[in-house]
Amino acid sequence: MFSHHGHGHGQYQPPATGPQHEPTFKIFCRADEGYCLTVRHDAVHWYKDMRHSTRVKDEEGHPAFALVNRATGLAVKHSLGQSHPVKLVPYNPEYQDESVLWTESKDVGHGFRCIRMVNNIYLNLDAFHGDKSHGGVHDGTTVVLWEWCKGDNQCWKILPWGPEAYAPPPPPAYGHQAYPPPPPNREPGHGYHPAPAFYPPQPPPSHDEPGYGYHPPPGGPPGAGYGNRLPRALASEPTVRILCRADEAYSLTVRNGAVCLAPTNPRDDFQHWVKDMRHSTSIKDEEGYPAFALVNKATGEAIKHSLGQSHPVRLVPYNPEYLDESVLWTESKDVGHGFRCVRMVNNIYLNFDAFHGDKDHGGVHDGTTVVLWEWCKGDNQRWKILPWFCFWRDEYCSGLILYYSTMRCSRPLPPALLPPPLPLPPLAAKAVEVVPKRSERIAAKMALEALEGPIHAVSRAQRNLMRKLGLVPERGPVTAEAIAAYNALFSKPLSQEHIIALSSLFSGSLPPGKAAEALVVCG
Repeated sequence: MFSHHGHGHGQYQPPATGPQHEPTFKIFCRADEGYCLTVRHDAVHWYKDMRHSTRVKDEEGHPAFALVNRATGLAVKHSLGQSHPVKLVPYNPEYQDESVLWTESKDVGHGFRCIRMVNNIYLNLDAFHGDKSHGGVHDGTTVVLWEWCKGDNQCWKILPWGPEAYAPPPPPAYGHQAYPPPPPNREPGHGYHPAPAFYPPQPPPSHDEPGYGYHPPPGGPPGAGYGNRLPRALASEPTVRILCRADEAYSLTVRNGAVCLAPTNPRDDFQHWVKDMRHSTSIKDEEGYPAFALVNKATGEAIKHSLGQSHPVRLVPYNPEYLDESVLWTESKDVGHGFRCVRMVNNIYLNFDAFHGDKDHGGVHDGTTVVLWEWCKGDNQRWKILPWFCFWRDEYCSGLILYYSTMRCSRPLPPALLPPPLPLPPLAAKAVEVVPKRSERIAAKMALEALEGPIHAVSRAQRNLMRKLGLVPERGPVTAEAIAAYNALFSKPLSQEHIIALSSLFSGSLPPGKAAEALVVCG
């Protein structure tokens, strides 16, 4: 917020030499240069920390910096998006956190510049309703982020404080208290407080963090749930798989502390993610889509925004009780075949991108890095977040799937390897009762092998039904997500409406698209 240039820091002396005593700056807006950016109680002195400026720049090449309040040690942090106020968080100068990094634009007139997010230069600091049409700046005007509107309330200067900053303050007004002195044993002017345990995240040491290098945790053999580092609040949540259209045989995983793609392996906890929607009702992107965090089951870390286009996303420890917009994402509308863009909640123009995963660059491979990139309509920017279907871990379901698959396989297994016959499930029994001639097309559910490996034990009738439903391309392979969708569709008892829709599909009485739509509506 803004306050007048009164300081209330008479007890502070000019900063001495040393790294913690850098010169301080005042930050003010062209809408009214008589006001300065402050935290509270006239704390108008800021450090402009440029330590990351040589290697971190925005897309126009301007160097990044953090704005740290001298009195509180708090840094100005990106907000959730347009119209949301910026926030303050504890600052750790040794940790590179892009959510507290800003850049200045070119001169927009009289030496003023825009101050914008390092990874979204289209959102600028804005003195909310500080333009003339809204009455101008006043004591307590909030600072938000807003797209460039060419207003004076979006034009800023960051200038060093001169000798006037250390002049004795005027006496407090009648009935008001002066700004309190610093706590005992605290060095005046030193504002870099250590952060809480959960913020900002520290790089985990490789020798004692399971999930980095795939070493089991010390103190006993791995048992059930080995590798699960999820916070207690998420421990019972179902996990999801994240895949890219560029190659649906790969899933998002964590490897050596980085986010990448790897061949799908349902038994690898590093490929299991929790889609935490706890903030979805209150936080949405500018298109109204709900926000979520993606938390890895094996490490307990969440995917965090990168520094900007072409930079890889990162992993940070996740605290579900702390609202941190830098780990929040949203999904776009459908961009084809159920795939969507996954983008930053406060910059929907930067999307997940399987780096060089498009056909022109050779496609996805084991270890493909995930970066942020503007929408290029590539298959390597289209994603699905689907529940893991762990029915292969259930012995009964595994036997049932194997039975119905191999009995209709073009090359059935030798009799010695076939499981004993099992009773028809309720779905198949209902199908036989209502339309016996079509029963074989729905009696056997789509099947993954009981163990890992490619899908091959799928009957012609099953594949035919999948194609009619639009879950499998006309000449495309049967994928794991197609199986998941099929199982979800037929997980409920079959109704008369289901049967009519299925019959319409195979009899041709309705076009396949309309019949499939009717079947989905029935479900």
